[in-house]
Amino acid sequence: MMRLEHWRTWWKKEMIVSLLVFTFLVLLLAFVRFSIESAPFLPLVAVFFASFVVVFTIAFFIGRKTHPD
Repeated sequence: MMRLEHWRTWWKKEMIVSLLVFTFLVLLLAFVRFSIESAPFLPLVAVFFASFVVVFTIAFFIGRKTHPD
């Protein structure tokens, strides 16, 4: 069971990560919409999506290592 101080710190980190993920998804959707109008931006969207998957996977494993269940 987590202590209250640890819970507050963990909650803040989760909120920051959630806001970053939400911001990235909004930017990704904007790029996708823009790429529909101009096709050269489609590879850029693919690169952003791939980098998001890589960063999210790394963050997930770091989080599991630092905060095991």
